[in-house]
Amino acid sequence: MNQIFKSTFLALAGGAVGAAVVYLTAPASGSETRRRLARRIDDERNELLKKGQRAVGKAADYLEQQVKQGKRMLSEAVAR
Repeated sequence: MNQIFKSTFLALAGGAVGAAVVYLTAPASGSETRRRLARRIDDERNELLKKGQRAVGKAADYLEQQVKQGKRMLSEAVAR
């Protein structure tokens, strides 16, 4: 039983020391960190959206070229 209390105390003490170290070495306040994180997420979302739009545009161009090529090949085959 004594070992359980000792282990529990050590775990709580370790957690408290860890929390104090994190608090003292944190680069910014919680609200500042959340604001930076929100801005970073928004920037990444916008970049991903731009990349997606470019990919869709490229795919549409490719499909349009393939349809034109298919029509041309079909016209040539019918003309023979």
